Amino acid sequence: LPWFERIRGVELQNTLADIVFIIQGLFILEILHLKTKYPRITRIIKWYFFIKLLLILTDKALNFAHNDIFIVGFLDFYVDKILFFLLLVSWVIYLATMRTGFYKFIFMGALTILIAFTLMFIFAYFGLGYLLPAWFGGDQRESLYHFMHIAYVADMGFYFTGLAYRDRQAQKDKVLLENDLKLQQLEGEKTKAEFEQHASHLEMQALRAQ
Repeated sequence: LPWFERIRGVELQNTLADIVFIIQGLFILEILHLKTKYPRITRIIKWYFFIKLLLILTDKALNFAHNDIFIVGFLDFYVDKILFFLLLVSWVIYLATMRTGFYKFIFMGALTILIAFTLMFIFAYFGLGYLLPAWFGGDQRESLYHFMHIAYVADMGFYFTGLAYRDRQAQKDKVLLENDLKLQQLEGEKTKAEFEQHASHLEMQALRAQ
């Protein structure tokens, strides 16, 4: 099959990396509860993801069929990359405003992806692929995408670390709450005992007065 000649590991790898980003983006929208806070912005971002997916699949299908169309490639490579970068910057800025607890790790993951994408763009634009180590791979597109692969792995590490931190923090809060309840209970019993003692003292004084 003629189109099978252009199906290579690099093309499939890049496509999977883009799809992973879309899934991760939808995941972040759910984590941040943006649908409740900013429903219109959330709707726009979801439409962007949908159009991005269509562009990816269309561009790859045309590439495999030896029938490249300039406008599709232009939108997928240039316009989408700019929107992608702006979205990453927006995410990092927004997460920086809530950089506490579990969201601190989500912020670090988003920052890692932004740095990786920026490095990938700089190396591609200035043709600095020759500076990369040999284990990055010989194909320039494949080697440049390794920045994103490393960033995605680091992002997952930050996410699971954040989950462990959140669970540990929830356990600590539970212990503190139980201790506070016990302390309140002891204080209540102490107050009750003092009140009964005071009542007994008044009763004794009343009996003596008679």
